[in-house]
Formats: sequence, C-alpha cells, structure tokens
Amino acid sequence: MQPFSRLETFCEKLCQNNLRLGPVSSAVARQQHNRFFSLGNLHFLFFRKEKKGQKGIFFSIMAMMLALLVISAAQILSEDKAYFEKSGAKMAALKISSSLLRSISSSLGNYEENPAINQRDFPFEYSIDANRIFIKSEIPLNQAKIDGFFDFLNAYGIFLTDQDYNNSYSGFAIDLNVPRNSYWQGTEKGISFSFSPLCIKYSVLDANNFSFAEGNGCDFNQSAIRVMDLNIGIPPGLGHDFNSLSCSLQGYSGCPQEDFNSLDERPYFRLIVDDANCQSCGLLQKTAGFHVNSAGENSIVLSCIGPGCNSSAVAIGLSPLPGIANNGGYVLAEFGINSVAAVDEFYFDDYNASVRALIYGAESVK
Repeated sequence: MQPFSRLETFCEKLCQNNLRLGPVSSAVARQQHNRFFSLGNLHFLFFRKEKKGQKGIFFSIMAMMLALLVISAAQILSEDKAYFEKSGAKMAALKISSSLLRSISSSLGNYEENPAINQRDFPFEYSIDANRIFIKSEIPLNQAKIDGFFDFLNAYGIFLTDQDYNNSYSGFAIDLNVPRNSYWQGTEKGISFSFSPLCIKYSVLDANNFSFAEGNGCDFNQSAIRVMDLNIGIPPGLGHDFNSLSCSLQGYSGCPQEDFNSLDERPYFRLIVDDANCQSCGLLQKTAGFHVNSAGENSIVLSCIGPGCNSSAVAIGLSPLPGIANNGGYVLAEFGINSVAAVDEFYFDDYNASVRALIYGAESVK
C-alpha cells in the first residue's frame, strides 16, 4: 500500500472518533510543531471537530511520535541485514522485535529517552533534577488536556496496529492496547505515570483528583522519601474566599509547623498556601510542616467557614504520599518530592503491547 493510501486509511479511522486532519502551510506547521503530521513536503494538522457550544480542541500529536516507529524499523532492519544473513533468523527477529517494543515505550512517554518530546503531550508540567521530582498543574485540570492525551494514545495505537503498515513496511505484527475514554468508546477517566526506581505512581484520577501512590510490581520504600512539598497558589478573579486551614493528623494536634529533622526516617511534608493574589481570602495560618505518621489517615482541608462562602474545600490526603482533590474553582498545585535515590525514569506504563515477526514468529511482549 502506498503512503498516501496509508494516510487516507489512517484519517478514516481518526474521523470515526470525531478527529479531523487538515492541510496547513509549512509556516503554520512550524508554529504548531506539536500538533502536526508531515508526509514528504505536505503538512497536516490534527484537531477535534467542533461541537455546538464547545470550542474546537486541537489534537496534540507530533510528527516525530507518528514517524518514530517507521524510522526505528528502517534503521534497525538496515543495521541488522548482515546479522540476518550470518546468524539465526529467529534470533535476529527477536532482537528487532525487542528494539521496536522499546521504541513504542519511548513514544508513549519515557522521560529518560524522550524528555523534550513527551513534555509537550502530558496534561501537566514536570521536571526531574537528580533526586527531586516536580509536578505542576491546575486542579481541577482542564478536561481537554486529559482528553487530548487519550486522543494521542488511541490515534497512535491506530497508526501502529494498521495491518497494511505492519505487513508492507516492517514485517512485524504490532498489538497495542491503551486506555480508552468516552471519546474512544471506553470508560477510563484518568491516566497514571510511574517513577523508577522509587516505585511511585502519579495518577490523574480525573480532572478533580490527583494523587501519588505506591507503584505496581515493585517494592516501595517509605524511608527513601525524605521531603514532600505542596505549594497551593490561589489565582485572582475566581471569587475564592478561603479563610480556614484545618488538619487531622496522626500524632499531632492542629496544623503543626515543625522543622525537618534529618534523624527522623519518616517522610517530611511541607505545605505552603500562597494567597497573595486573593483579596477575599482571610487565612490566619498558611503553612504546615511535620513528619508523617503513615499508620492511619492524615488529612488537611483548605476551606471557607461561615456564611456567604464561595470557595469549595480543597482536600489534601497523606498515606504517606500526598493527594489532592478540588471540585470548585481551580487552584495551582505544585508538588515536589525529594528522595535518597536518583530518579532515572518517568514513564507512562498503563498499556499492553507485543511485537511479533510475521515470518519467524519471534515475539516481544510488554
């Protein structure tokens, strides 16, 4: 099948999910560098079809993402041509299938291999500096950002599993199962990302709930977490009127303001509420600091108490890793976690994939 036929088939499948692909100039493609797909000298922009009463939502997907497997397959097959001829064909096919599987992992979100690319597609900002994790996001999160990530996952799945591409170009059958939200006839609302080797998972459970938790299939070491920070910024112009910070903590009365003790092996949590831009807020206490007792529930609530309140409560939980929930007007949440071990991977892991050589039967599975 020729490239244009593959593109036409790809577009038809996208249109079934209310996505569109429109031609744009090279100048527009450069401006929208994280939203276009190129085929030769032609450039196309992805977007979700506009519904009544709703702005069109640009589909954030990158040409490099879509082209990555094609490039990887071509390079790997070229490099291993002699290996195919001189060695066992099935062993060579297994080597290539493993390389293609790693390419899929990189495209779906692997900080170590693709930090600059993946940063633009995640529905939040993040950074990793040696032993420190930093995540910044509004809460509630704009639902379009979550939907956009589901769009990327499922459109990428359509591209990779296209039978004409598999049969005619790489010679490998790819099976990829990713989460599906309601736009993709599924029920998933949230997405999760993992940190290695800390065995920590960061989850956007839905637009109103974020949390850190123990990872799956690994050993979480609580003593490896030294300091956890949460800064909450209250934006102007949303009618916020927070006037209370209350705490229910194991082993403490009220909201303590202890300093970090390096001899204490329990994780230390520090909260700062920045209400400098909130003229109607009346918080008497804006900070808290303490070592977390994980044998029980720990909660902190930022709220408004009294008649005529506008703000919905912002709830923070610690078990001992932090989580936050907010069903009202948005606030800005900035998480920071310091550990004793360096963070070497940050990746999306909520998918299943396999790559099988069509001729030799060698298979690699995630």
